Amino acid sequence: MVDTGVGPHSALKVKRGLNTTAAESGRRFRDEDGHGSHVAGVIASAAAGWRRGEASAVELHAYRIFESGDPYASSFAIAAAIKDAANQGCDLVNLSIGDSMADDGIRDAVEFAWARGCVCIAATGNDGKGQVDYPARYTQAVAVSAIGLIGSWPAGTYLDWTLSASRGKALGGQESFLASFSNRGAKVALTAPGVGVVSTIFSSRWGVMSGTSMATPIATGVLARRLAASPAVKDLPRGAARSAEIVKMALQAAEDIHLPAGMQGKGLAR
Repeated sequence: MVDTGVGPHSALKVKRGLNTTAAESGRRFRDEDGHGSHVAGVIASAAAGWRRGEASAVELHAYRIFESGDPYASSFAIAAAIKDAANQGCDLVNLSIGDSMADDGIRDAVEFAWARGCVCIAATGNDGKGQVDYPARYTQAVAVSAIGLIGSWPAGTYLDWTLSASRGKALGGQESFLASFSNRGAKVALTAPGVGVVSTIFSSRWGVMSGTSMATPIATGVLARRLAASPAVKDLPRGAARSAEIVKMALQAAEDIHLPAGMQGKGLAR
Protein backbone atom coordinates (compact mmCIF):
# COMPACT_ATOMS: atom_id res chain seq x y z
CA MET A 1 0.00 0.00 0.00
CA VAL A 2 1.18 3.46 -1.01
CA ASP A 3 0.08 6.00 1.59
CA THR A 4 1.14 7.88 4.74
CA GLY A 5 3.04 4.91 6.13
CA VAL A 6 2.00 2.25 8.63
CA GLY A 7 1.91 1.78 12.38
CA PRO A 8 3.15 1.02 14.79
CA HIS A 9 0.21 -1.27 15.55
CA SER A 10 0.10 -4.64 17.26
CA ALA A 11 -2.33 -6.01 14.65
CA LEU A 12 -0.14 -5.10 11.67
CA LYS A 13 2.95 -6.92 10.49
CA VAL A 14 4.92 -5.09 7.81
CA LYS A 15 7.11 -7.33 5.67
CA ARG A 16 8.86 -4.37 4.10
CA GLY A 17 8.55 -0.64 4.67
CA LEU A 18 10.05 2.18 2.63
CA ASN A 19 9.91 5.96 2.60
CA THR A 20 10.16 7.14 -1.02
CA THR A 21 10.08 10.90 -0.45
CA ALA A 22 13.85 11.18 -1.08
CA ALA A 23 13.93 13.97 1.54
CA GLU A 24 13.68 11.54 4.47
CA SER A 25 15.36 8.29 5.42
CA GLY A 26 14.07 5.31 3.51
CA ARG A 27 13.61 3.56 6.86
CA ARG A 28 11.16 6.20 8.09
CA PHE A 29 7.90 4.55 7.09
CA ARG A 30 5.97 4.90 10.35
CA ASP A 31 2.63 6.64 10.08
CA GLU A 32 2.26 10.17 11.48
CA ASP A 33 -1.24 10.73 10.09
CA GLY A 34 -3.35 7.60 10.67
CA HIS A 35 -4.71 7.28 7.14
CA GLY A 36 -2.14 4.76 5.93
CA SER A 37 -2.47 2.61 9.03
CA HIS A 38 -6.25 2.56 8.62
CA VAL A 39 -5.91 1.49 4.99
CA ALA A 40 -3.37 -1.18 5.92
CA GLY A 41 -5.61 -2.60 8.63
CA VAL A 42 -8.56 -2.96 6.28
CA ILE A 43 -6.36 -5.22 4.18
CA ALA A 44 -4.03 -6.92 6.61
CA SER A 45 -5.11 -6.61 10.25
CA ALA A 46 -4.35 -9.84 12.13
CA ALA A 47 -6.76 -9.03 14.96
CA ALA A 48 -9.43 -11.56 15.86
CA GLY A 49 -13.08 -11.51 14.86
CA TRP A 50 -14.63 -8.62 12.98
CA ARG A 51 -11.43 -6.57 13.27
CA ARG A 52 -9.51 -8.99 11.06
CA GLY A 53 -8.50 -7.57 7.67
CA GLU A 54 -9.86 -8.78 4.36
CA ALA A 55 -6.60 -10.62 3.63
CA SER A 56 -4.77 -10.96 6.94
CA ALA A 57 -2.26 -13.46 5.51
CA VAL A 58 -0.86 -11.05 2.90
CA GLU A 59 2.75 -9.92 2.86
CA LEU A 60 2.29 -6.21 3.52
CA HIS A 61 4.66 -3.75 1.87
CA ALA A 62 4.18 -0.25 3.29
CA TYR A 63 5.28 2.82 1.35
CA ARG A 64 5.30 6.26 2.91
CA ILE A 65 5.02 8.97 0.27
CA PHE A 66 4.36 12.01 2.48
CA GLU A 67 7.11 14.00 4.17
CA SER A 68 6.55 14.82 7.82
CA GLY A 69 4.07 17.70 8.17
CA ASP A 70 3.37 17.91 4.42
CA PRO A 71 -0.24 17.14 3.34
CA TYR A 72 0.85 16.63 -0.28
CA ALA A 73 2.85 13.80 -1.81
CA SER A 74 5.17 14.38 -4.74
CA SER A 75 4.66 12.56 -8.02
CA PHE A 76 8.23 11.35 -7.62
CA ALA A 77 7.46 9.64 -4.29
CA ILE A 78 4.27 8.05 -5.62
CA ALA A 79 5.88 6.76 -8.81
CA ALA A 80 8.93 5.47 -6.94
CA ALA A 81 6.71 3.55 -4.53
CA ILE A 82 4.64 1.93 -7.29
CA LYS A 83 7.73 0.90 -9.23
CA ASP A 84 9.45 -0.49 -6.17
CA ALA A 85 6.37 -2.54 -5.29
CA ALA A 86 6.32 -4.01 -8.79
CA ASN A 87 10.04 -4.78 -8.66
CA GLN A 88 9.59 -6.44 -5.27
CA GLY A 89 7.05 -8.85 -6.77
CA CYS A 90 3.89 -7.39 -5.26
CA ASP A 91 0.71 -8.62 -6.92
CA LEU A 92 -1.46 -5.61 -6.02
CA VAL A 93 -0.78 -1.98 -5.14
CA ASN A 94 -3.40 -0.13 -3.10
CA LEU A 95 -3.61 3.56 -4.00
CA SER A 96 -5.98 5.32 -1.60
CA ILE A 97 -4.81 8.64 -2.99
CA GLY A 98 -6.06 10.93 -5.71
CA ASP A 99 -5.85 14.18 -7.61
CA SER A 100 -7.86 15.85 -10.35
CA MET A 101 -4.68 16.47 -12.35
CA ALA A 102 -2.96 13.84 -14.48
CA ASP A 103 0.76 13.18 -14.04
CA ASP A 104 2.90 11.46 -16.65
CA GLY A 105 5.31 10.03 -14.09
CA ILE A 106 2.57 8.35 -12.07
CA ARG A 107 0.86 7.07 -15.22
CA ASP A 108 4.15 5.59 -16.37
CA ALA A 109 4.57 3.90 -12.97
CA VAL A 110 1.10 2.35 -13.17
CA GLU A 111 1.95 1.05 -16.65
CA PHE A 112 5.36 -0.14 -15.41
CA ALA A 113 3.64 -2.20 -12.71
CA TRP A 114 1.05 -3.57 -15.14
CA ALA A 115 3.81 -4.77 -17.47
CA ARG A 116 5.25 -6.73 -14.54
CA GLY A 117 2.05 -8.50 -13.50
CA CYS A 118 1.26 -6.04 -10.73
CA VAL A 119 -2.15 -4.31 -10.67
CA CYS A 120 -2.88 -0.91 -9.12
CA ILE A 121 -6.22 -0.59 -7.29
CA ALA A 122 -7.13 3.08 -6.85
CA ALA A 123 -9.75 5.22 -5.13
CA THR A 124 -12.16 7.18 -7.32
CA GLY A 125 -12.02 10.20 -5.02
CA ASN A 126 -14.29 11.96 -2.53
CA ASP A 127 -15.65 15.01 -4.33
CA GLY A 128 -19.05 13.58 -5.27
CA LYS A 129 -18.40 14.41 -8.90
CA GLY A 130 -19.08 12.57 -12.15
CA GLN A 131 -15.45 11.86 -13.02
CA VAL A 132 -12.93 9.77 -11.11
CA ASP A 133 -9.63 11.15 -9.90
CA TYR A 134 -6.15 10.16 -11.02
CA PRO A 135 -4.50 7.68 -10.72
CA ALA A 136 -7.81 5.74 -10.77
CA ARG A 137 -8.58 7.28 -14.16
CA TYR A 138 -5.59 5.72 -15.87
CA THR A 139 -6.42 2.89 -18.25
CA GLN A 140 -4.46 0.25 -16.37
CA ALA A 141 -5.71 1.14 -12.89
CA VAL A 142 -8.79 -0.44 -11.27
CA ALA A 143 -11.06 2.35 -9.99
CA VAL A 144 -13.09 1.68 -6.82
CA SER A 145 -16.10 3.72 -5.68
CA ALA A 146 -17.66 3.68 -2.20
CA ILE A 147 -21.02 2.46 -0.97
CA GLY A 148 -22.62 2.39 2.45
CA LEU A 149 -25.20 0.22 4.16
CA ILE A 150 -28.03 2.11 5.82
CA GLY A 151 -27.85 1.88 9.59
CA SER A 152 -24.61 -0.07 9.64
CA TRP A 153 -22.25 2.56 11.01
CA PRO A 154 -20.67 2.21 14.44
CA ALA A 155 -22.47 3.44 17.55
CA GLY A 156 -21.73 7.04 18.40
CA THR A 157 -20.97 8.11 14.84
CA TYR A 158 -23.12 10.46 12.77
CA LEU A 159 -22.88 9.48 9.12
CA ASP A 160 -26.24 10.49 7.68
CA TRP A 161 -24.33 13.03 5.58
CA THR A 162 -23.01 10.15 3.50
CA LEU A 163 -26.48 9.11 2.33
CA SER A 164 -27.49 9.65 -1.28
CA ALA A 165 -30.64 9.03 -3.30
CA SER A 166 -28.86 6.32 -5.30
CA ARG A 167 -29.94 3.08 -3.67
CA GLY A 168 -28.91 -0.48 -4.48
CA LYS A 169 -30.04 -3.88 -3.30
CA ALA A 170 -29.91 -4.98 0.32
CA LEU A 171 -26.75 -6.65 1.57
CA GLY A 172 -27.03 -8.59 4.81
CA GLY A 173 -30.51 -7.16 5.24
CA GLN A 174 -29.37 -3.53 4.97
CA GLU A 175 -30.08 -1.34 1.95
CA SER A 176 -26.99 -0.25 0.06
CA PHE A 177 -26.40 3.23 -1.34
CA LEU A 178 -23.71 5.08 -3.23
CA ALA A 179 -21.86 7.23 -0.71
CA SER A 180 -22.65 10.90 -1.33
CA PHE A 181 -18.96 11.78 -1.46
CA SER A 182 -17.94 9.05 -3.92
CA ASN A 183 -16.80 10.12 -7.36
CA ARG A 184 -18.39 8.17 -10.18
CA GLY A 185 -18.05 7.81 -13.93
CA ALA A 186 -17.38 5.46 -16.80
CA LYS A 187 -13.99 4.43 -15.39
CA VAL A 188 -15.44 2.87 -12.22
CA ALA A 189 -14.65 -0.85 -12.19
CA LEU A 190 -15.74 -2.00 -8.72
CA THR A 191 -17.36 -0.73 -5.57
CA ALA A 192 -16.92 -1.60 -1.89
CA PRO A 193 -18.08 -0.32 1.51
CA GLY A 194 -16.51 2.98 2.44
CA VAL A 195 -18.81 4.43 5.12
CA GLY A 196 -18.05 4.04 8.83
CA VAL A 197 -15.17 1.61 8.41
CA VAL A 198 -13.38 0.59 11.62
CA SER A 199 -9.68 -0.19 11.30
CA THR A 200 -6.23 0.29 12.78
CA ILE A 201 -4.63 3.67 13.38
CA PHE A 202 -1.15 4.31 14.77
CA SER A 203 -0.14 3.60 18.37
CA SER A 204 -2.17 0.36 18.37
CA ARG A 205 -5.49 2.19 18.41
CA TRP A 206 -8.65 1.74 16.34
CA GLY A 207 -10.64 4.41 14.54
CA VAL A 208 -13.57 5.04 12.21
CA MET A 209 -13.04 6.59 8.78
CA SER A 210 -15.14 7.04 5.65
CA GLY A 211 -14.06 7.53 2.06
CA THR A 212 -13.19 5.83 -1.18
CA SER A 213 -9.82 5.45 0.59
CA MET A 214 -11.51 2.84 2.82
CA ALA A 215 -13.46 1.16 0.01
CA THR A 216 -10.31 0.63 -2.05
CA PRO A 217 -8.43 -1.55 0.47
CA ILE A 218 -11.55 -3.67 0.92
CA ALA A 219 -11.50 -4.33 -2.82
CA THR A 220 -7.73 -4.88 -2.71
CA GLY A 221 -7.98 -7.31 0.20
CA VAL A 222 -10.84 -9.26 -1.36
CA LEU A 223 -8.89 -9.57 -4.60
CA ALA A 224 -5.70 -10.57 -2.77
CA ARG A 225 -7.58 -13.38 -1.07
CA ARG A 226 -9.16 -14.53 -4.32
CA LEU A 227 -5.82 -14.40 -6.13
CA ALA A 228 -4.15 -16.51 -3.45
CA ALA A 229 -6.83 -19.17 -4.02
CA SER A 230 -6.45 -19.07 -7.81
CA PRO A 231 -3.09 -20.63 -8.73
CA ALA A 232 -4.01 -20.71 -12.42
CA VAL A 233 -3.81 -16.91 -12.38
CA LYS A 234 -1.34 -16.32 -9.56
CA ASP A 235 1.30 -18.57 -11.12
CA LEU A 236 1.18 -16.96 -14.55
CA PRO A 237 4.43 -15.37 -15.78
CA ARG A 238 4.75 -11.84 -14.46
CA GLY A 239 3.71 -9.69 -17.36
CA ALA A 240 0.84 -7.70 -18.83
CA ALA A 241 -1.16 -10.85 -19.58
CA ARG A 242 -1.08 -11.75 -15.88
CA SER A 243 -2.32 -8.30 -14.92
CA ALA A 244 -5.17 -8.58 -17.41
CA GLU A 245 -6.17 -11.97 -15.98
CA ILE A 246 -6.14 -10.60 -12.42
CA VAL A 247 -8.48 -7.78 -13.41
CA LYS A 248 -10.69 -10.16 -15.41
CA MET A 249 -11.02 -12.39 -12.36
CA ALA A 250 -11.94 -9.45 -10.14
CA LEU A 251 -14.59 -8.16 -12.52
CA GLN A 252 -16.12 -11.59 -13.11
CA ALA A 253 -16.43 -12.18 -9.38
CA ALA A 254 -18.14 -8.82 -8.69
CA GLU A 255 -21.73 -8.86 -7.43
CA ASP A 256 -24.27 -6.65 -9.17
CA ILE A 257 -25.94 -4.54 -6.48
CA HIS A 258 -28.30 -2.80 -8.90
CA LEU A 259 -26.65 0.59 -9.07
CA PRO A 260 -25.78 2.19 -12.43
CA ALA A 261 -22.48 1.09 -13.95
CA GLY A 262 -21.02 4.56 -13.47
CA MET A 263 -21.51 4.12 -9.72
CA GLN A 264 -20.70 0.44 -9.13
CA GLY A 265 -18.73 -0.62 -12.21
CA LYS A 266 -19.22 -4.37 -12.46
CA GLY A 267 -20.44 -4.42 -8.87
CA LEU A 268 -19.38 -5.15 -5.31
CA ALA A 269 -15.88 -6.60 -4.97
CA ARG A 270 -16.23 -10.28 -4.06
